[in-house]
This record gives sequence, structure tokens and C-alpha cells, in this order.
Amino acid sequence: MNKYLKPLVIIISFLILCLVTTASYAYFSAVIKGNDNSNYNVITSGYMAIEFEDGPEINLENAIPGSSLTKTFKVKNTGTVTTTYDVYFSFIQNYFNNPEDLVYTVASINGCSNENERMIPTETNSESKLISSCSITPNQTHEYELTIKFLNRDYNQDENKFSYFGATLSINEYFDNKVYAYVYDKLEPAELIKKVFNEETHEYEYQTQTANKHLLVMRNTLNGDEQECEKNNDNTYNCSNASQKGGKKLVAFYDITNLNFSEYWVFAESYGDNYYYDGYEDLITDVDIQEKLYPTYTASWFSNLYNVKHLDLKNLDTSFSKNMNCMFNEMISLEELDVKHFKTNNVGSMISMFSDLRKIKNLDLTNFDTSNVLEMAHMFSNMYELESIDLSSFSIENARETSSMFSNDKNLTSLDLSSFKENNARYMDNMFHGCEQLTNLNISNLDTSCTAYMSSMFEGLKSIRTIDISSFSHEKLLSIENMFKDDINLETIYIGKNWYQYKKAWGGPSNSSAFKNCNKLVGGAGTTYTPNDSDSRYANIDGIYYGQPGYFTFKGTQEEYNEIYSYYHS
Repeated sequence: MNKYLKPLVIIISFLILCLVTTASYAYFSAVIKGNDNSNYNVITSGYMAIEFEDGPEINLENAIPGSSLTKTFKVKNTGTVTTTYDVYFSFIQNYFNNPEDLVYTVASINGCSNENERMIPTETNSESKLISSCSITPNQTHEYELTIKFLNRDYNQDENKFSYFGATLSINEYFDNKVYAYVYDKLEPAELIKKVFNEETHEYEYQTQTANKHLLVMRNTLNGDEQECEKNNDNTYNCSNASQKGGKKLVAFYDITNLNFSEYWVFAESYGDNYYYDGYEDLITDVDIQEKLYPTYTASWFSNLYNVKHLDLKNLDTSFSKNMNCMFNEMISLEELDVKHFKTNNVGSMISMFSDLRKIKNLDLTNFDTSNVLEMAHMFSNMYELESIDLSSFSIENARETSSMFSNDKNLTSLDLSSFKENNARYMDNMFHGCEQLTNLNISNLDTSCTAYMSSMFEGLKSIRTIDISSFSHEKLLSIENMFKDDINLETIYIGKNWYQYKKAWGGPSNSSAFKNCNKLVGGAGTTYTPNDSDSRYANIDGIYYGQPGYFTFKGTQEEYNEIYSYYHS
């Protein structure tokens, strides 16, 4: 059986044994205690929780050969899936000259006992497991008693004086994460959307076709139908000889458990535009996730399923998913999408995750944890009907790219990104490009000190009148080409002290179209836009730089303004 191994980042306890020399008969003192960075009585991670009912510390003072210490702890499955786990010694530092004198036993009433007396290992390996492959069902608790003993031999044991032993108890968690996909021909003809390449325009376009509806079934166990498929040399399956059953016929079978797409776009080149369901993406009309799934990768799972209107994801647990690139990309007929139950704390990439969801009007992502996401380019691009999106829980502190993140969201009128603060993104170009109806944009906390490219960032915002970028700086900025181009109703751009924190005005390359067609734009000192003056020289506070005109209006205190003014006029 394929299993998924997830080493938990928790530390259950430190076990420190050291010599005490104040008593002639004493060999060591022993302490078990919890990690200082963890909750004192309960340590959790993943689906597992370790509980110390009486606190995580016990002491054995002035121990001599024959002494022992005992600690009781519980392992609880806090999740919804049956899990198998190991408990093992890690970070071992065993400097006993005679290590076989230090032994342990593990006893349990309802868990997995290991009552045979065993020597404490000197390194982390297969021999360092206290408990091995123990199965635990959801909400079940296993209670253990760990006893560590310094054996009393019938010979002199002074060789272990001044020895030291230290270790940490850790857990590995296993669960079955198989994902199988079956495609059935439902033998029901209908008018379906297909994507074709127009040789004249050299662009893709959508057309209709009369074809049979197809059903995509996803499971974590085999249902037997795959036995009628022949496995090809490239690990694909030929189901052309499958028989008709229950009004439908199996046409394709996939094992998508271990498909690990790249963090970037190269996966599209490797697998082509069809990703998983090659040849059936424009025929599938329904998706049935029949069993609970716990995938590690969901990249492109539903990408290009043009005819799916409804998607029930209640059986999809994303707790361990690492990559969601293009997960729902180009599901152009999908009308609703509920992902409120998604857990995303392990996800590292969300490129184009929701791009081209052209009929979705509202998207609730309040439970999303994006603190570990590195890539967000095109994440919400081309969502033409999107009216509202809640990103109050979003963080972009580790994001390296947010290019085109909201580009061409033509129906969006208000966007609150006040949660976007710390930011390491180098690329923010085209981030809001083409948001034609946007009138209210809150990016007042956005830090751009690491950003190099802002070209076309606000291009085509035809309805907006005010843009507040008072938190922006240009420490590493290289390009603002077309940054505000075609913002035909834009009147005011607010800039703050961070733009001048390095005591310099914008001195980057001359971007000739930075303010092109901003016909209503007026700087803070009254400079009005003229078509011949649309380049990046005007990306400064109006009049502050030796009287040079600019299109920015200062936002800040008088003291801050005076400080900047004095610098340029001293």
C-alpha cells in the first residue's frame, strides 16, 4: 500500500540525563520536559496531539544504578482520518561509555505496547522507534507509560560517570493518500463547449459541439472497473475495451496520487494544455468525489473542465496539499465555488489557482492561510464576473511574485487588500491591469521595498479617481512602464515618506508611458497632465524636487513633508 509519511514538526519532550558529582554514590539526574516553544500541557501538529495530564516535566534527582523514571503521555487523533504513527527518539546525544546500561520500556492499555526492555539507541534510525506503525482512528486516544531505567549491574559501573544522554521524542504520521480518477461516458448527448485554435487569428476560442456527457469519479480506493483497462508503457491506461455498465462506460482511468507538478510553469510544457484528462477535458460535465481524499498535490486537478457547472468538494481534505497551481483554472462554466473548508497552511504555490473562472461572482477565502505561499501570479486573473472577494486573512509576506494577480477582473468595483503588508515580491507588474470598474482600492499598507517591477500595475483602471500608494518605496524599483496608463478618470495619486526614505527622488529608467492618457491627473501643487509629459520623471511629489513638476500628491504629516523639502532645498 502506498503511504504518505509526514514528519511532524512537534517536539514531545526533551530527555536530559547528566552527572551529579556532589554525592559519591550518584551517577546522574534526569528530567523530562516539554519544548519551551510549545503549549505546556498539549503539543499538537497535523492530526496528532500529545497531552501531558500532569504537566510535561518529571525529575529524578541523584540517580544511581537501579534508578528509573516514568512518564505518562497520551497520543490523540484530532483529525477525521484513520492515521498510523511512530513514536521515536530523535536528536540523540548518547555519550554513555556503556550505552547498554540505559534501557526503556513502553506500556499501553489501549495503544501499541513495546514492553520488551530495549537499549536506548545511540543514533536516530529504525532501532530508535519506541512505537511502530500504530493505527489510530479519528478522535481516539492512546495512553502510554514510558519507563527509562539505569540498570544495576553486578560489576563496577563507574565508567559511566560524567556521561551524558539527551534526546527528543518525536512522531511520524502516516495515512493512505491514494487518488484514483475514473472517466465514464454517460451516453447522454448534449451541446458542450470545446476549446479550439483559430488558424487565422492564431488565438484559442470556445465553440460548441454535440457530444456525450462524461462523468469524472475520484476515489481513494479502487472500485474494480479499472481491471478492464490495460496499462500502457508510459503508466497510462487504455480502457477502450471496457464494457458498458449501469448506463455508462469507463473510457479512462488515472492514478494521480504521485503526480508532482513543478512550482512554476514548466508543468504546462511537460503535460500539455490538458494536464490530467487528456482528450476528455471538454467532455466532462460532472465531478463526483466519492470518498475522502487527502492529496499532497492538487495542481491542475480540475483545470480546463469547461463544461462543469457545479463542484462539490466536501470530501476533499487539503491539509497536506503543497501545490494548488491551476487547480480550477479555466472552468469557464462553473457558477459557484465553496472552498471555505480548505486548509492551505502547507501550500507553497497558487499560480492561476482561480484564473478564468468567468462566471464566479463571489469568492470567500477568509479561512485561507497563505503565509507559506511563494507564488501568486495570475491567481484571480480573468474572473470577469467577480463582484466581491474577501482576502482579509491573506498574507503575502513570503510571496515572490504577484504579477497579474487580479488582472482583467472587469466587474470588480472594490478591493480591500489592507492585509497585504510585509512583502518580498520582486514582480508586481500587471497586478490590477484591466480592472475597468474598480473605484475603491485599499493597498495603504503594502510594502514595496523589495519590488523591482511595477510596469502596468494599475493600467486600464478606467473608473478609479484616487490611488493611494503612500506606503510604497522605490528602493529596488527598475520599471514603472505603463504603470498608470489609460487611467482616464484618475485625478489624484497619493505618495508618502517611504518614497523618499533614501533621500532621493525617483531616479530609475525613463519609462515614457508611465502616465499615458491620465487626462484628469493633477499633482499636489497643481501640475496638470499633458500628453507630452507622461514619462517617469513625473513620478515625484509635485514641486518638491527643486521645483520640478510631478503628478504625485504628498500624504503624511507636515513635519514629514518639511523634512523632505528641506533636504532638496538645503
